[in-house]
Amino acid sequence: MDSPSDTTEGHTVLLADPDPLTAATLSLRLQELGYAVVGAAAKSDGALAAAAAFRPDVVIISADLPGPGSPRETALGIRDGLGIPVLVTAAHPVDTLSPDGEEGLSPQEILVGLFGPDDLTAAIEAVIARHRARHPCREWVEAFRQAAEIVPGFIMLLGTDRHIRFVNLSGAAMAGRPRDALIGLDAVGTALPLSDRDGGDLRRRFDEEQEFHVAADCIPIGRCRFSLRWTCQPVRDGRGCCAGWVCSGTGEGDGASPDASLQAEILLRFEKNMEQLAILNDRIRNPLQVIAAFAEFADDDIRDKILLQVKAINETVRQLDKGWLESATIREYLRKHHRMAL
Repeated sequence: MDSPSDTTEGHTVLLADPDPLTAATLSLRLQELGYAVVGAAAKSDGALAAAAAFRPDVVIISADLPGPGSPRETALGIRDGLGIPVLVTAAHPVDTLSPDGEEGLSPQEILVGLFGPDDLTAAIEAVIARHRARHPCREWVEAFRQAAEIVPGFIMLLGTDRHIRFVNLSGAAMAGRPRDALIGLDAVGTALPLSDRDGGDLRRRFDEEQEFHVAADCIPIGRCRFSLRWTCQPVRDGRGCCAGWVCSGTGEGDGASPDASLQAEILLRFEKNMEQLAILNDRIRNPLQVIAAFAEFADDDIRDKILLQVKAINETVRQLDKGWLESATIREYLRKHHRMAL
């Protein structure tokens, strides 16, 4: 299906299933229904990482998904930790996935037994609608992200596990990395140092779930040495519990930008990333076109399997394109706002 139906609204889906054949079949069915399958994972840790990286509209999780951690824990980690709707598929009723409640999965989030296209569509749209109804602040979060893009400092949104869920453009420029390379990483040891200037452990400060301030002289992942004053504030849910963090880093004195000795290095890094991505895309897309053409001469079953894999690789290339565009955007940001030039 070339364009999504009005029902699916072009929603993106991530699959988490240990059986490659089942995942491939479900992927093909979802694409026929108008959904965009952005990736697949065969284990729980892979599902969590992929969900954090791709930020799909919904994650479909098999009740047979192997660990670490149970499928229920994985589902709750994605739904509550990353704020992404989940739908668990099970051949038979699985008691460990319930009970319903704030700490469990509702019956609407579990699709049991054999299901047809209409059942699948209805279940996906139901969990997405349910999630949106329970998270009315989604529009506010989007407004915050848009506002953060024009702020010259380093701004991050973190989950309760300190993993990065959003980085503004200026922050990515300071780190010298595309934003996709930062999403899903533990902020401590990447954007934030392991300790402050006085040797205080930052992980302990996060565990206290109280606002704190910390001064640091570098961004570890970018190896850029310039002083930042960080403020980390917990975001409370309706019960007063910590649901995540907002961290902002501003320059101390004139130290908001990388020093001159590092400017060329950061720009060269982005130039190299862009060049490698462009070459890689060309070397993937051209052979794929040939493979797809030859597949038309194969038997129907073999042809469909080949074309399914071609679609999956095309989606990977699309993600690489996003990285290329992100690198280009950050490069221009550095040139314009930090007056960097080669």
